[in-house]
Amino acid sequence: MEIDRLTDADVNDAWRLSTQAGWNQTRADWRRFLDLFAEGCFAGRIDGELVATSALATYDGTVGWIGMVLVEAEHRRQGYGSALFERALEASHERDLEIIGLDATDAGAAVYETYGFESVVGIDRWAGTPSRPAESDGGGVRETSAVEEVEAVDTSHAGVDRCVLLGHLLGSRGTTALVRGSDADEGIDGYAILRPGRVRPHVGPLVADSRADAAALLAAVADRFDTPVSIDAIRGESTTELLSEFDFKVQRCLRRMTHDDPRPALTNDGVFAAAGFEWG
Repeated sequence: MEIDRLTDADVNDAWRLSTQAGWNQTRADWRRFLDLFAEGCFAGRIDGELVATSALATYDGTVGWIGMVLVEAEHRRQGYGSALFERALEASHERDLEIIGLDATDAGAAVYETYGFESVVGIDRWAGTPSRPAESDGGGVRETSAVEEVEAVDTSHAGVDRCVLLGHLLGSRGTTALVRGSDADEGIDGYAILRPGRVRPHVGPLVADSRADAAALLAAVADRFDTPVSIDAIRGESTTELLSEFDFKVQRCLRRMTHDDPRPALTNDGVFAAAGFEWG
């Protein structure tokens, strides 16, 4: 297998791999990786055919996030996934990043531990048709497509500037942000991005100053969807209770891991949901 850069010409084949794995990415998500992080997108090829991928997203020159490690079904268990992962990890070291993170299944975590990754916190995929609790308050929530409105609250809670990703998301067809707070000039109390997915729409990031703000945003999500949606939530008692109140149920359980040092990565009490397993 030869490893080189993923290109625009690979989008359909890359999407085929993520679809084969049952993942929720769209072709637009693959193009987003190439638009934002082309130098961190890698392809494994056999006789010119794409059989494996990996990707490295970077934020603010300090945080790197490894994802999209995929292998064609008939080529699995031959070390190709490890080779693509190692190439993304090598790229993160080349950039001298302070934190390198990823989200892993239990089986994947056992492999990543051999590379020096350690678990930080759990992260779970929840899914369901959101149902607003009777006592919930969705007041003060409105839509925006302006990244400037969400920038400050996101950076405050995520600990790094992710505007390169958030701006691209908000400029994409079918994607919008719900914000809590009526006066943009005074800052907002939280936001949630809603975007299309291959299987179901995705909610995330969801970042808020308080549980009440997060609940108001979820109430607004419930008002907009009468079909199932997905949300990748940082594991915690408060978040678990909150999502359960809105009739979400856990579909997959993963671990958030960082390299060499188990420290928070794009995570604190105000980050209720991640951008996605692939984005951090």
